[in-house]
Amino acid sequence: KRMVDAVIGHFASRDQTRAPTLTIDVTAEKLENGHLSSGIYCNGNPERRAPRLSALGPLIKAALWASAINAFDFILDLHAGVVGESGRCVLLPAAAGSGKSSLTAALTHAGLGYYSDEVALIERSSFRVFPVPLAVCVKSTGWELMSRFFSELPALPIHRRNDGKLVRYVPPRAVQNEPARVSHIFFPLYCKDAPTQLIPVPRADALARLMDQCLALRL
Repeated sequence: KRMVDAVIGHFASRDQTRAPTLTIDVTAEKLENGHLSSGIYCNGNPERRAPRLSALGPLIKAALWASAINAFDFILDLHAGVVGESGRCVLLPAAAGSGKSSLTAALTHAGLGYYSDEVALIERSSFRVFPVPLAVCVKSTGWELMSRFFSELPALPIHRRNDGKLVRYVPPRAVQNEPARVSHIFFPLYCKDAPTQLIPVPRADALARLMDQCLALRL
């Protein structure tokens, strides 16, 4: 429970009047190598298996994330950070390692509201972006940098994702509850020791870059 709460505990609700749309059950088995293996079941169906306790949280997050997104009527699912205020938001689409999460954290720390650090769901009818306030995922390579924005980071549990990377999850702050219209799009690109620059991108190139980070498109 501690490892799962560290990833999705901030979604806890005191509203017990609604029937759940998804029930996740977890079984545990002690292996000969000493690790605690966990079976993950969604609505009674086997979904995934965590070979060790440190892998459980990321897999639970993935199961919850997939169920929530599939239940939403989106037209685009973009891999992007999203921050904003007053009904407007900024998209930060970028591949892993581009500095997307750290830029999202810095902008939130500076006073903007948090929508997500990794997913922008574009509603079909209005083209508004809805909040998907997943915990901020911080890879081990970014722990020192991100500790500037999250002082509690060094004390948080360490998780191992399916790709083998060690990560910590930080409950988000300044979470937004209402959808917003996109006012700007920035494409973060981290280059070590390079100066900070803002370079305008032609619309055609921007569209191509945006679609490079499109995880799903519904017609």
